[in-house]
Amino acid sequence: MNYCRLGAIASVFVTLVLVACLSPAQQRMQEGDIQLGRQEWDDAVVSYSLAMQLDPGLKLEKKIAAAYAGKASASFEQRDYPSAVYNFDKALSLDPQVKAGFDVAYARYRYGLDCMENGRNEDALQALGAAIEGGYAEPEAYLARARVSNLLGLYSMAIGDASSCLDRDPQSAGAYLERGYAYLATGEYGKATKDLSQAIALDSTLKGAYYYRGLAFKQMGEFRQAIDDLKLASEADPSSVAALIELGRCYYLNTDYYDAIEQFSRAVGLDKDEAAVAFNDRAVSLGRVGQFNEAVSDLGILTGLYPAFPLAYYNLGVLYMKMNQPPAGIDNLDIYLCLDLTDRFGCRGLASGWRQYNIWYNVCCGSRAMSADAVERCHRLLNNYRDKGSVSYEAGALYFGTENDLFFDKWHCRLISH
Repeated sequence: MNYCRLGAIASVFVTLVLVACLSPAQQRMQEGDIQLGRQEWDDAVVSYSLAMQLDPGLKLEKKIAAAYAGKASASFEQRDYPSAVYNFDKALSLDPQVKAGFDVAYARYRYGLDCMENGRNEDALQALGAAIEGGYAEPEAYLARARVSNLLGLYSMAIGDASSCLDRDPQSAGAYLERGYAYLATGEYGKATKDLSQAIALDSTLKGAYYYRGLAFKQMGEFRQAIDDLKLASEADPSSVAALIELGRCYYLNTDYYDAIEQFSRAVGLDKDEAAVAFNDRAVSLGRVGQFNEAVSDLGILTGLYPAFPLAYYNLGVLYMKMNQPPAGIDNLDIYLCLDLTDRFGCRGLASGWRQYNIWYNVCCGSRAMSADAVERCHRLLNNYRDKGSVSYEAGALYFGTENDLFFDKWHCRLISH
């Protein structure tokens, strides 16, 4: 007998027996491993997926963990980072000792970016943190986490991460932008303008830098500088309703009322729904130049768009008072007082003061010739409702005023400056 031939037959028989011992799921698993080694990424993903479908347990948890890890490796090579992270995390949950055939930290970074693009900011924050802790402590990782921290209102974290980015890359305009924005949000306006100026010096096309610096200058009372920046922001993005509204507000604060009206009109022309607040601001500006009927028209449009917008009724109430129509004024102030229960606009005291002022005005006098007692009573009522801090321009608390009202302009000028 030919013993060599017999040995060959035996070898083939053993191989066939071994293959036959593998379950369909294990065969697919083996195919996935081979395809992964050949860089056949699509086929590998399919094979691993079939293996898990055929036998979710794959006999032993460590084997299914390996299948998830293999699928994660193939997904990474396909640049499908969300799938890579998801599958590797599944593998880790089954076998904490499982090894990855790819850069897990980098995949988590890219997954974090994907979450940001899809508005899943909390998931992004977690993924970026895991990327940094896992070893991907690159400038762009810190910058991305600073950006998402700002989106979530975590300004201290944003400042820290932007600073870490700048430690690694001092020329990062984006890091200066994010840190400047965080400083703006926390009221550190001097630091904000410094960082935003540095961002502009490094990249003059950086979106948002002029806009945010304009807001910082506005908060510092530097209205001309704010106007210059907001003009540039509006020119860079002509469709930005926000830039036009803020530009109009800076003109208003600089007492350039006609320029303010022009900017609010441009905002309204772009998008009436988005620029609803511009109707209010334009009405206030029109009231400042004595165009009361036009102001009433704007506030009527605003209440038509948003019937529950409290500030419109406050301004209508004040406007009707100034047009010597106390009943209409009181009606609108009553609506405001019913709507703004939390006093988020900071005008409840002012509305109550105006309302009582006009009641006393009519009851005590019955005419424009007020008695000394009525004048004293009205002064006392209004003084009781002065609020030196909570009313701010940012809250939209803009007010009408004429030279003839009892200390009205002086009072409101002080309030609007806070």
